[in-house]
Amino acid sequence: MNVHRIRLINAARKALFQRTQLRRSADGARGNFAPSALKQRAKSKAVAAANTTVANGERLLRKYSLPLGLAAIAGVAFAFRRPLLDAAQALTDHLVDDPLSSPTTETETEDEPV
Repeated sequence: MNVHRIRLINAARKALFQRTQLRRSADGARGNFAPSALKQRAKSKAVAAANTTVANGERLLRKYSLPLGLAAIAGVAFAFRRPLLDAAQALTDHLVDDPLSSPTTETETEDEPV
């Protein structure tokens, strides 16, 4: 065989091999940008971000449990401040004797036999 012909055959084989590699990489790229692949990639990144956030929150909760607990109690107390104030007012009104009221009520005097 002619040396020139052997070089031509080797070049053709190399071109076919490179074309096959290019098709495979193009198919892979096409598969990476398919809607299902994009959805799966976004989902996995969101799950990873959520896991990281939860882990950081747990770490901070363990490290600062007392201040965070006090802040949570203060937040709940602030959210329910009106009902708590009303209940406290009713309790203090019940516990504190009113100087204008008499010790007996009208119902007690009506029920007593004469």
